[in-house]
Amino acid sequence: MAKVTIVDVATRSGVSISTVSRYLKDAGSINPASAAKIDLAIRELNYIPNSFARNLKRGSANLIGVVEPDISQHFFSHTIKAINNILYQNGYMLLVCDSDFQPRKEQFLINRLMEQNVSGILVATTGQNTEFLRKISERFPNIVLFDREEDSLSLDCVVEDNEENAYRLTRHLIAQGARRIAVLTGLAHVSSTRQRMAGICRATEEAGIPLGAKDTFMNGTDPEIIRTNAGRILDAGIYDTVIFTIPRGIYGIQNALWERGMELGRDILVGGWSNREVIRQQPAWYPVVLQNADMMGTTVANRILRRVNLQGEFLPSERLVLEPELYLP
Repeated sequence: MAKVTIVDVATRSGVSISTVSRYLKDAGSINPASAAKIDLAIRELNYIPNSFARNLKRGSANLIGVVEPDISQHFFSHTIKAINNILYQNGYMLLVCDSDFQPRKEQFLINRLMEQNVSGILVATTGQNTEFLRKISERFPNIVLFDREEDSLSLDCVVEDNEENAYRLTRHLIAQGARRIAVLTGLAHVSSTRQRMAGICRATEEAGIPLGAKDTFMNGTDPEIIRTNAGRILDAGIYDTVIFTIPRGIYGIQNALWERGMELGRDILVGGWSNREVIRQQPAWYPVVLQNADMMGTTVANRILRRVNLQGEFLPSERLVLEPELYLP
């Protein structure tokens, strides 16, 4: 079936193409009788306006793109929901893209979003695209980083105080008796991983129990790798505490303990990161830093809206730091 065009609508309604075009931009700007004819023709022909072409003509679209690494993670899915709610209230639509933690895919998605003439782009970066983001931002300033940052880039970013909360969490575990600590971490090149490790190391060094390289187990986000590394920690028989720097870490630890007939709290201390929404549904009985996805999403959305609505005014880049809650059962 041939695609219905604006020409077909004009022919069916008996008006000029320019009149249909004006109707699509502002129905109230034309004669009511003509507007009624056009409306009827659109419904009869099931005509769908080419919004992308109109966006190219006027220079921008009421679209915001977001590129995040894994929407299956509670934090990112809830953050995106909060972003979408704010954007909808302000007349913008959100385009969600998942990079799967792949730097090249992240580049591809950002380029495609720019081709769609989006008004702004939100990025939870893989941490391996610094130069790419630098070049993009030179010609497209409406970029806001969230959850992860790039220190060398002059871009807006919304992050959590990862180092300070890691420090507080570790100090609490040490006060509970932790002396031999192993850490299950996320991806090494992601800023949040580096910051959390810095806080953990600061606390252990102050307590005189510094971590060695052999005590740190890099997991990425693969559940099977996390479970395997948790098993290695337990089988070593020398650790009394495990700190996990990504929320998924607790599931790997629990599975490894279950396989060995061991229990949290009884056989080993644990602490790490979780999501406020998850803990509300099932309170934990171990200490966790609670990420606030709603606050992250709301802050990120408001920042990109402020930037895209500048209308030529200069807005310096800003690093906005959120304070997660340290939950102590």
